[in-house]
Amino acid sequence: MDSPDDIVGLNDYDLPWTKEESEWYRECDRRIIQSGIPELHIIETQQKPDSKQHWVDTNKIPLRDTRGNVVGILGTYEDITERQRIEEALRHSEAKLQKLSANVPGMLYQFMLHPNGSFSFPYVNSGSYEIYGLKPEEIQADASLIISTVHPDERQAFEKSIAVSAQTLQPWQWQGRIVLPTEQVKWLQAVSRPELQADGSIIWDGLVTDITRSKQAEAALQQAYAEMETRVEERTQELAQSNEALQAEIIERQQAEAELRASQQRLALLIQQTPIGVIEWNTKFEIQEWNAAAERIFGYSKSEVLGRYLEFLVPEVAREHVKQVTVALLQQQGGTLSVNENLTKDNRIIICEWYNSPLVADDGEVIGIASMMLDITERKQAEQSLMLYKQAVESSSDAIAIGDATGNHIYQNPAFCKLYECETVEDFIKFGGVPASFTNSAVAQEVWQATISGQSWIGEAEQRSRSGRIMQTFLRSYALKDSTGQNIGLVGAITDITELKRAAAQLLEKEQFLRSVYDGAENPIFVVDVLEDGDFCFSGWNPATQSISGINSAEMIGKTPEYALGEIQGAVVRQRYLRCLEIGMPMTYEECLVFQGEETWALTTINPLKNSEGRIYRLVGTTFNITERKQAETQLKQQKEDLERAIQELQQTQMQLVQSEKMSSLGQLVAGIAHEINNPVNFIYGNLIHTNDYIQHLLEFVRLYQQHYPHPVLQIQDFATEIDLEFLSEDLPQLLNSMKVGAKRIQEIVVSLRTFSRMDEADMKEVDIHEGIDSTLMILEHRIRATSDRCTIQVIKEYGKLPLVECYAGQLNQVFMNILTNALDALEEGLRNGKCTVGEEALPTPQIRIRTQLLEQNEVTISITDNGSGIPEAVRNRVFEPFFTTKPTGKGTGMGLSISYQIITQKHGGSLECISPLGGGTEFVITVPLRQE
Repeated sequence: MDSPDDIVGLNDYDLPWTKEESEWYRECDRRIIQSGIPELHIIETQQKPDSKQHWVDTNKIPLRDTRGNVVGILGTYEDITERQRIEEALRHSEAKLQKLSANVPGMLYQFMLHPNGSFSFPYVNSGSYEIYGLKPEEIQADASLIISTVHPDERQAFEKSIAVSAQTLQPWQWQGRIVLPTEQVKWLQAVSRPELQADGSIIWDGLVTDITRSKQAEAALQQAYAEMETRVEERTQELAQSNEALQAEIIERQQAEAELRASQQRLALLIQQTPIGVIEWNTKFEIQEWNAAAERIFGYSKSEVLGRYLEFLVPEVAREHVKQVTVALLQQQGGTLSVNENLTKDNRIIICEWYNSPLVADDGEVIGIASMMLDITERKQAEQSLMLYKQAVESSSDAIAIGDATGNHIYQNPAFCKLYECETVEDFIKFGGVPASFTNSAVAQEVWQATISGQSWIGEAEQRSRSGRIMQTFLRSYALKDSTGQNIGLVGAITDITELKRAAAQLLEKEQFLRSVYDGAENPIFVVDVLEDGDFCFSGWNPATQSISGINSAEMIGKTPEYALGEIQGAVVRQRYLRCLEIGMPMTYEECLVFQGEETWALTTINPLKNSEGRIYRLVGTTFNITERKQAETQLKQQKEDLERAIQELQQTQMQLVQSEKMSSLGQLVAGIAHEINNPVNFIYGNLIHTNDYIQHLLEFVRLYQQHYPHPVLQIQDFATEIDLEFLSEDLPQLLNSMKVGAKRIQEIVVSLRTFSRMDEADMKEVDIHEGIDSTLMILEHRIRATSDRCTIQVIKEYGKLPLVECYAGQLNQVFMNILTNALDALEEGLRNGKCTVGEEALPTPQIRIRTQLLEQNEVTISITDNGSGIPEAVRNRVFEPFFTTKPTGKGTGMGLSISYQIITQKHGGSLECISPLGGGTEFVITVPLRQE
């Protein structure tokens, strides 16, 4: 229609409606005229000439004359298409935001601090009822209801934290306790972000969560939403009573729309400013929304993640679990709460607490997923550290107890329960607590006053257990303080030292007894401490020692042997002490010391003392004065030595003449045999080279013949088969090679015989010791190799880097021969007995170990050791005596080691020692000067 006048006079059938629509309108008009009741807010759709559907809000009110008769209908039509679209969009947006708000695991709120100091809550979600037991409208009506629930002990810190956040406009974080009217105590965690308003007020957008993470917010929010719908419906019915009320309703609806938009803005602002990460996913789990907190947690900006699949936030090991969670969410199996590992943009692994909830449309279809997460990495690390500390305290052998700031006993570890015989905290309190555990109330009061005042108390105290057992304890009591220095509790650590005290008393008694013996002994007793650096110093010098030496005890304490006894005597004594450290056992020896210008002979025994680590830290020596006995022994010994010397010199002269002649003859014989063998062997070895060439030529000739005449006459074929020509051609070069190796071996043996005999080196010359040892081993090779009735004797060479040594090479080789022969005899005897042992341990292989070393004193040592059964002490003391032997008659003359001893000591000015602990093998140590003077 172009103007309102065009419609005047037309009926329903004249308008651009279908017949059915015209009849429906006429029926509606007829019903209103007949009933006289208005029909308001008839929401319907109409199709306009532009073919688009439009929404129309129609009101039909009966018109009456002065007598009350219905004479017509007043109709109003309003095109509400745009409003319907906006309301539908707002309802959808509000439903989404309300779902997000309802699914937050806690209470979302806006807290406003006005310039005059008063405060209010412009917005509180339904999570308040779960946490505080208060509805949002109650909190908005009286904001002090929440503040009053803060625990009295937390109130000061709570108010202080708000004041600091208001001054600095920094994010506010608080964790503490609240007490509900039902006397229930809860722990809450609150975080929010402040924003200064234009009027000077400050608004905090934040979240309060119950640490127990009970979620009842969604049901409470739905109930509040239903109540709001009911009130709106009641208001609509009231407005329908009159035409004037209609206009008021339209205005109120517009206000409601404005409030809805404002609510939407507040919720959107809350989501963006909350410190909790908020993510919205579509049903493919691609990111649709990503707030600022999520950016801070993961490091990705919103533009980087929109449309991305969730996998980039999940480590490989957790992806299967996350896949199961996504399936459950799409199947509407309820919200999920979990703690997972996640990946950040910089590839860090963090721990997040997630609450996921499906967003379900009115038709029951899942249209998306809402997720809330909080980075709890630091909290988890703190919990893990706290668990480690708790385990350490629980497993401590010391009794540990903790009290609160007022001194009330609140914790005790298992060691505390055992020490005081109180299984629980209640048992200890019934016993009387800390004061009752002290036998001296003054000490208990002293410990209490020191600790409660913020100081510590450390010391020993006498205490009692619940059964009355008296015990000595080492007590450490400390005050526990928070970051501000305020006392928040007490902790005590107690060690039972009753047995330690008893042992100390017994030790003191024994020490007094030993001191009386030490001071009253007639024989000298001295004590030497072994310092960490290996040095020695005297720490004890009894009166008897002081009397015999003429040196006061005070002068000796802390002095080294050289300082106390002089350089020469001190050096000798030091060597004795070092030897005792080396063997680790008591040792007894005779020594002659000069005190006050007189020689004093003493029989001294040194006992090493070891600490718990096995280290010798002290030597205790006892001495007997044997000067008179030594003088008598010296006279008798001199007479005996004079007689024995004459006999010994006679025997040695005879033995040396016989041995010298024997060795000379043997040397000539060995040299002659070596010479006679050497010539034919050289002839054979030299001709083997030509023989090998000739045979190779013949074999090559045969090969060429076979190549060019592959089918010889039958007689040649038969003869080739008879002699196995192919095998002969392969074996003949190997046979020649074996002959060459054998000839080479004979040459080496001849060289070893010449080296051993040293007939061309009868005078003292510089020689290679190792060459002489190797030649001796070569001669004895037949005894070293395995035989049918025994295994191989293993020879281990540990040669040091030696220069040439000036010596009688032939005689020194004779010494090597004698010692090695004795070692082989000992090992063969052990093998005949079934085994070769060191102590009680069976060794799999008999061994001879040869070790050479250059000493700093320009001396050379040659050590020859076997792992046989060893030499008894009685035999070991006589091994160098002439004609002494333990071998059966005919197998030994008893001259080998005696002659060896003379060669080393008299001919070379060296020493020959035999070391053989019983069952520990035998070691002969040869020491000769590098140069002869």
